[in-house]
Amino acid sequence: MTLPSDDDFEGIICTAEPHWIRLWSVYAAMVIAVAISIFVLGPATGSTRDVILVLLTCTLILLGGAGFLVFKRFMGRFDVMAVTDCYIVHKKGIFSQRVRHLPLDTTIAIDVERSLVGRIFGYGDVAVHHDGEAWARVRRIKNPSEFQNAVKRLAPNPRSPSKH
Repeated sequence: MTLPSDDDFEGIICTAEPHWIRLWSVYAAMVIAVAISIFVLGPATGSTRDVILVLLTCTLILLGGAGFLVFKRFMGRFDVMAVTDCYIVHKKGIFSQRVRHLPLDTTIAIDVERSLVGRIFGYGDVAVHHDGEAWARVRRIKNPSEFQNAVKRLAPNPRSPSKH
């Protein structure tokens, strides 16, 4: 995933891409809904009408879930953080877009938070700190350490927020 090209962006070094785990609730809801429809509607009488009703219900649930997955994936593309040659750029929004640039030489700290599940599946949260407060935060991104390392390579003195 790349940021939309703007004249003020330099070369993009690294982006904070959303991880598939962001959509776990949609996957879980689809599985539960299909299971409920099979267990509730399935054992009715076993007639052809009941079987067709179960299949139709499951198909509608799966199509609705697939549509919602596409929608959520599409929406995840509009909250992006990237490291460029000189800035950390945070771009958020669809209709009302907000683009913030933080010069790398003023970045005070970058923080990566990873739960046990996040370490297993390779995702985490990244928070960039400036002037003692969180400047921007992106949740559940792929390889957050890669993003942190890109900032550390380019920024003069980024440190952990706990060391202030």
